[in-house]
Amino acid sequence: MIVIACAFVAGASGVADATGSNAKAKKCGTLYTPKCTKAKPKKHKPKPPPPTTKPNVTAPMSPGCRTAGAADKLPTFTFVSNAGLRKIKVVFRAKTLKVVTFKGKGPKQFKLIGVRVPTKGLAAGAHSVTVTAVDVKSKSVSRTVRFTICQAKPVFTG
Repeated sequence: MIVIACAFVAGASGVADATGSNAKAKKCGTLYTPKCTKAKPKKHKPKPPPPTTKPNVTAPMSPGCRTAGAADKLPTFTFVSNAGLRKIKVVFRAKTLKVVTFKGKGPKQFKLIGVRVPTKGLAAGAHSVTVTAVDVKSKSVSRTVRFTICQAKPVFTG
């Protein structure tokens, strides 16, 4: 009995090596496994572009008041758009102070430095400058920057 069992084990291992190759056992299409299917090649899908959002405008403004004079310099404006910027417009009292236009896809980030606002003759109180940015997908955003002209101090003579 012992001899037969050993012969069976030796015979089973010998059958696998009798083919002369190191072929692996078939894992599909047998009695207890599903049919074999050919692996389909994966198609390369391009990465979709990020969703477009409206441009973003940031411009910190000092809270203090200003004196009326020839011109006052606005802070640096930073514009960001993942679609690309098309146009930037700065308006004060229904007058366009600055327009910047871009061709093609436009930059994704832009800094506007040194825009001057004429303050000569302005009355004391709050005033505002509106900045509008438009991206290449025609999405726009506007921000209003406010500043204050101080009340003139009285001059005493005499």
